[in-house]
Amino acid sequence: MDSLILLINDDGIESAGLIAAWEYLRDLGEVIVIAPEEHMSGAGKSISVGKELRVKQHKKGDMQAYSISGTPADCLLVGLFKLVRRKPDIVVSGINIGPNLGLDDFFSSGTVGAALEASIHGIKSVCASYCTLTFGGISEDLSRAGEILSELVRILLRDDFPPGIDIMSLNFPVKFRGPIKLTKLAKSSYPDVFEEISPETYGWKPWQMDLYKCEEGSDVSAIMEGAISLTPISLERLSSMPFDQRLKDMAKELNKRAGFLI
Repeated sequence: MDSLILLINDDGIESAGLIAAWEYLRDLGEVIVIAPEEHMSGAGKSISVGKELRVKQHKKGDMQAYSISGTPADCLLVGLFKLVRRKPDIVVSGINIGPNLGLDDFFSSGTVGAALEASIHGIKSVCASYCTLTFGGISEDLSRAGEILSELVRILLRDDFPPGIDIMSLNFPVKFRGPIKLTKLAKSSYPDVFEEISPETYGWKPWQMDLYKCEEGSDVSAIMEGAISLTPISLERLSSMPFDQRLKDMAKELNKRAGFLI
């Protein structure tokens, strides 16, 4: 049976990055495309609580797709439980138009959010981003990014993910030269990203790559060098905090102060 790939993004059903990814992934098996109806960057892993979601079918050349009037995580959930006939072998999110670097992007990115939602439901995932701030359509570099993305997915479908790894995050710099570097998420946070429009109104500033801070061995550092960043992410490390004696003592004191006997 052919591998089943669920392809999602956060830029919307019309995204050139989505089309570039599909063009190369379709050679690896059956690809089901599900994307937000509208641009949903910054949605993170949010879901549309209390809202009705519209689902529409689209045909763009040979690409069959669904759009959903919700977030990237909604796309994963509706796709997984309502639209897909069997559990996908892998989820691919992207190719995002814009960077997804460091911890701040990791927790705010809709591209990463879809991959996170998939991984929480036991489906290994890849997210991919093309770190451009101005975009005019499918370029040679974006096509090359789609090709490299598909080669990563090919390896993962053949060999599975390395032990303990749930998500692989790819970031491609503009006019990348390579090579592909294994990296970690940069820990630096955003600076002040809002500008005052009026005394009671603030707007998101135009994004600049120099808002990211380079840290040795990080995804940001690789991109600034013109290399491709490949960042492995483990959910186990997020959910397996060891409880040392100080934490146990703190919990014991809190229970005592709250009047609980344990």
